[in-house]
Amino acid sequence: LIGKLTDVVIDLEKGMNLLYGKNEAGKSTIFDSIASLIYGFRPVSREKHPYVHWEKNEINFSAEIEEKEELFTVERSLRSVPKCVITDLNERKSQIFRNEPLPFVNTVS
Repeated sequence: LIGKLTDVVIDLEKGMNLLYGKNEAGKSTIFDSIASLIYGFRPVSREKHPYVHWEKNEINFSAEIEEKEELFTVERSLRSVPKCVITDLNERKSQIFRNEPLPFVNTVS
């Protein structure tokens, strides 16, 4: 739930991925969601963020990330305040953050 995108699932492969489509198809929205997933929301204000969902007035999306052979679910939301929940799927443990970059952001390329 970001911008005009709702219920969109994108499977990215290791290595380079190419997104293409017509104007206003959501390419920039997808790129921004990936950057927000990794680094947090900019701007942090729901009123100022360009990708707040048009109807719901919020941002809410998630991704599965593999880091050093461990699998995590990362959920980002921007409602009244930014929130990030990282769940280690192997250990079934969750950590809650505000708007910080992912703890393993140094290894993201």
